[in-house]
Amino acid sequence: MVISYRSNYISLSAIEYIMEEDLLHEYFKSAEKEFKEENYTSSTVLYSKFIFLSIDLYLKRRYNVTVKNHNERKIYLASKKNIDSVARELYDIYENVYKLYIETYTRKIKKEEAIVVKNIAEKIKDIIKYDWSFAKRTWKIHKW
Repeated sequence: MVISYRSNYISLSAIEYIMEEDLLHEYFKSAEKEFKEENYTSSTVLYSKFIFLSIDLYLKRRYNVTVKNHNERKIYLASKKNIDSVARELYDIYENVYKLYIETYTRKIKKEEAIVVKNIAEKIKDIIKYDWSFAKRTWKIHKW
């Protein structure tokens, strides 16, 4: 099945990417809002979700694999970190962010900690080369 938008044809699998990238943009935008309102625990959760989904999209596009949970994500990144420099960097990021993300279940996050995750979220946009023009609805399907 193919749909048309602005004279371009997009496959059904591309629709899945569009929805995921839409969610990616929503997580980041919401995290920024929460951070500005000094809700550091909430912003950390949202930045973390942005980071995790970014990693998932990288794995899907690079290796055609869909991870279903945190454990699968960690195992798959670990299996690729010796042959893929991006996967190695994402694995290190994942390890650090996940530890703090788990702590959001039981305690409030300090501003300094939230800043670290915020900076990592900004960095991951460069690592995975996320096309922010997509957020403006250009519907450009890009490859990493």
